[in-house]
Amino acid sequence: MNTEPRIVTIGDLLALRLSLPEYQRPYTWNAKSASTLYWDVFEAYSNSLDEYRIGSVILCYNEDTES
Repeated sequence: MNTEPRIVTIGDLLALRLSLPEYQRPYTWNAKSASTLYWDVFEAYSNSLDEYRIGSVILCYNEDTES
């Protein structure tokens, strides 16, 4: 398992079987925040940007997760 921080694509993240741990505090998006993110990503895609940073994602390995 790679434990060093690295930049990955959204496709790489979507290919993983991810789940939120029970201890994770809930986070909710309001409609305005979700819309702003959507249109920002869409604009980057429309402009054919090679890279686009949406922020950090920290993942923890869980042996109990079904494969």
